[in-house]
Amino acid sequence: MMATISSLAHVRHERIELEPISIAGTVTYGGFAKFSGRDRYEIKLSIALPNRERPIQVAFPSDHRQ
Repeated sequence: MMATISSLAHVRHERIELEPISIAGTVTYGGFAKFSGRDRYEIKLSIALPNRERPIQVAFPSDHRQ
């Protein structure tokens, strides 16, 4: 599982691999990213599954202006 974090203007982006974490008998994924300043960001997840030809893509906004 990969995450790409981009500033609103997509001037800078960071790509991180999310690592599996076992919590209470389940598996979740996590990682750390550095947000360069107060801005709006887009976080895109790329989820590769064994039985799919292409990864699933999911994007959502994150506002760090406050």
